[in-house]
Amino acid sequence: MLLLIGLILIIVGYIILFSVPADGAYERLMTQAIWGIGISIVGGVLLMIYVYKRSK
Repeated sequence: MLLLIGLILIIVGYIILFSVPADGAYERLMTQAIWGIGISIVGGVLLMIYVYKRSK
């Protein structure tokens, strides 16, 4: 379950990050970039937890 959720969060984070418009407002650009990076990091942490639990 953690594997699936982690992968989905990483994919969604990258979609949000790469859909930032180049000519958008600064506030929107920064907000969308921060959310994309944050969601990808959360997905990565979930994958690390999954790998840790599987290695025991």
